[in-house]
Amino acid sequence: MPSIFDIDTSHVNGATVLNLRGELDVASVSEFERELADAVSAGPQTVIMDLSELEFMDSTGLRAVLVASESARGAGYQLALVQGGEQVRRLFSMTRVEERLHVVASLSEALGQAEA
Repeated sequence: MPSIFDIDTSHVNGATVLNLRGELDVASVSEFERELADAVSAGPQTVIMDLSELEFMDSTGLRAVLVASESARGAGYQLALVQGGEQVRRLFSMTRVEERLHVVASLSEALGQAEA
């Protein structure tokens, strides 16, 4: 069964917002990486990955998020992640990656930080 994944990109208050839905896994990670590359090519100061509608993430998706975080540091833009669904939160907690990522509770919180 193919992975169910969708991603929308929008621009809100000067931030680029990627809204991820469904499953970020080995079958969908290349689509995520393409969309992210397109989004950051415009040179935004802040990129927000909204994971609130993401139902599942495997280790491939987790690695892609970590690579995106490292790329943001190197390219000089801020990357914030809106916390995901229960499975995604568990994955972040078990792997302790939230210590290395800027995770916020809501999109409005991320947008507020982007304006500051």
